[in-house]
Amino acid sequence: MFTRQQLDLLLVAQSGDDWTDNYFRYHRVFEVRDDIDISQEDFEVLVVFLDGLNYEQTRHLQLALMLLDELPKG
Repeated sequence: MFTRQQLDLLLVAQSGDDWTDNYFRYHRVFEVRDDIDISQEDFEVLVVFLDGLNYEQTRHLQLALMLLDELPKG
């Protein structure tokens, strides 16, 4: 579903989000974009995907990212 670069960006964005309404989708993802090696096309596809999520879906994505980030690295 996500490219590796998209997933990396989402994980970094989630790690610094304070769970404020819509901050993740409309601000945080854009703030960390320059920290991740992601193509313009992959970024645009990700933004369109995020824009299509409702509030509950965004929260579910954030929870999944938070849990994924807690798994052992290796």
